Amino acid sequence: MPLHSSTDHTSTITLASLNPSSTYEYTVLNVPNEPSSSFTTLPTKHAPGRIKFAFSSCAMKSMHVGYELSGFTALRNLSPSFALFLGDLVYADVPLSWFGLGTNTDAYRAHYRRTFDDPHMSKTGLSLPIFYMYDDHEILNDVKGRELESFKTAVDVWREYAGSSNMGTPLPDADLTENNGDGFMPAHFAMDAGPACVFVMDTRGFRDVEGKSVLGEGQMTQVKSWLLRSKDVCPFKILASPVPVTPNYSHLEGWGGSDDLAAILTFTEEEGIDGVVFISGDSHMQGVYEIAPGILEISSSPASAQGPPFQTISGDKGQVVWEQTEIGQHCSEHEQWGTVDVDTSITGGEKMVVGLYSNCGKGEEYGTPLLEITIDGGKDWSVTGGSQGHLAVAQNANEIAAGGVLLRTQKVGGGAVFVAMMEGTSWVTIAVIVCVVVVIALGCCGCARRKIDGVCGGKSVGVVEGGGEEREGVVEEIEIA
Repeated sequence: MPLHSSTDHTSTITLASLNPSSTYEYTVLNVPNEPSSSFTTLPTKHAPGRIKFAFSSCAMKSMHVGYELSGFTALRNLSPSFALFLGDLVYADVPLSWFGLGTNTDAYRAHYRRTFDDPHMSKTGLSLPIFYMYDDHEILNDVKGRELESFKTAVDVWREYAGSSNMGTPLPDADLTENNGDGFMPAHFAMDAGPACVFVMDTRGFRDVEGKSVLGEGQMTQVKSWLLRSKDVCPFKILASPVPVTPNYSHLEGWGGSDDLAAILTFTEEEGIDGVVFISGDSHMQGVYEIAPGILEISSSPASAQGPPFQTISGDKGQVVWEQTEIGQHCSEHEQWGTVDVDTSITGGEKMVVGLYSNCGKGEEYGTPLLEITIDGGKDWSVTGGSQGHLAVAQNANEIAAGGVLLRTQKVGGGAVFVAMMEGTSWVTIAVIVCVVVVIALGCCGCARRKIDGVCGGKSVGVVEGGGEEREGVVEEIEIA
């Protein structure tokens, strides 16, 4: 297999005639001191049984000299069958958030070389299948659609290093001339591994500037077709989104303000499709949201990055709640992964357990999950755990009033900064509200809890899990063989 400088000496090969659920050893030849390694193939699609995979996003190698992506060793220690990395694999736009790297191919490649040269990343990649989707930081912060001149260059380099090895890329019925006939190769893909059925969505490449659609017409059609095909063969239909789905995020950072979520929820209701679960990343926090009765979004990130010290916010009976816990600021190094464990070995007793893990800069060891969400078929679900204050369980987020102003808080030093997110409200109104809220918040920053009632009709009900003792444990390093 020749490697060429035209693709920065990267390549993807197909190995045929491999058996499912089998372990193979391999050796890369003509590379000095390269040890043999092994990988395990995935099970036959829709085969009953049990499989566990991991998910997260955000690996910020670019900005920190000497910073290692130890979250990828933590990932390997969870012993999943595969992992989904849902975007922000590199931060090509940092520190040039307003400008990016333009069409400089070599500059983008330099970011990926640093990431894949990381010892934790490279060792994990030798044996663990990782499938990728891009988000905005591979290109430019909050990028919308493909109109940006640098979009093609940035995504082409992402494909060289990551996207080219995804399952089923492109989808068999993908229209490569969709959207003005620009020949863009879709990055979204579907993969079924044993009882796990997953559709990984592209929430950047087809996003319209007005914010009314995140997926685009063609991808939405494929999502609906996949849901129909999966209806009777997959107890759980997992929709993976790089950005948060819950309406609490603006259309630049999530699905807020778009029509796509309502379209999917309406479609599943009309077609009688149960067992739909969203997983997401991007927000540098972990949380669980019931976005419609029985339909959850479970979010986990970052995989390995230094992130902002978020305090998680949900609402309670129309109120916005700021919860300050004993943990205070989160540690500056985050390593957070979610695991999805699908078990269909017992007919009629199918269940899916999602675990949220965070070692918060403690190295390569995870303890017990901070939170476990058990979904039993249809629409029944339960949550156990929640020992740290930054985990939120928000119910009925779909009840948020359209057109209202939503607030979340970020803990910064000794005070709080309130970020307003809106649809259909003037920036003057937002500025006034933010000024008033900040003054109130700063005046009360010594309080353990502060509630602000009735903000412009915004409505969100839920619970913030607070305090509690931090649980630690040791997970032995498990080499996948």
